[in-house]
Amino acid sequence: MPRTDTPGARDAKVAQRIDTLITNWASAKTQADFTKLLDDIDLAAKGIVALPPAKQLEALTAFDKDNGKNPAYMRFKKLVFALYYLSETRSEDHTSELQSRRK
Repeated sequence: MPRTDTPGARDAKVAQRIDTLITNWASAKTQADFTKLLDDIDLAAKGIVALPPAKQLEALTAFDKDNGKNPAYMRFKKLVFALYYLSETRSEDHTSELQSRRK
């Protein structure tokens, strides 16, 4: 999730949290599935980390379109969304957003 007028996934440290979960909690199969998935994303994007943010979004949108029914991808995507929306960064932003709407 890119940063817009709200914090993005990087701001919420989603990647670091996923890394911690995968390293310390996930089964060997889930670790293998997610590692392969990240390799597939990087291969499809031809080096996603090196791309500018707009190109990263474009590459992920294309990957999502082509892999939307892949069970490992769906689990990973749900994890990203959950970690983002449960993050302190997002919670603080969401709280202030809700408070501003009440005024």
